Amino acid sequence: MLNYWFGPKGIARHFPHKFRPRFPIEPMALTAVLAEIVLGNFDPTTSAYLLVKLNEEHRLKIFDKWVKLLERTMADQYQRYFLNLIRQDLSERGM
Repeated sequence: MLNYWFGPKGIARHFPHKFRPRFPIEPMALTAVLAEIVLGNFDPTTSAYLLVKLNEEHRLKIFDKWVKLLERTMADQYQRYFLNLIRQDLSERGM
């Protein structure tokens, strides 16, 4: 995840002010979505991943679900403390 966002061609390198002091919720959700889609399309019978073309359905069903989940987590005072530590650590390690 760090390499994707903060690598030499990562978007955080071009817009560092958007990724400080804490890693944004939307890129966290996008990373979770991509992991869910890739891992969810593993075919154990062939030991290969199925080809997936991302579309509007993925955005509506999966991405929006993850954004809402992370926003709900941020709304809970107890969980917000831990999630903010993770977000800050991602930002500091990436930059």
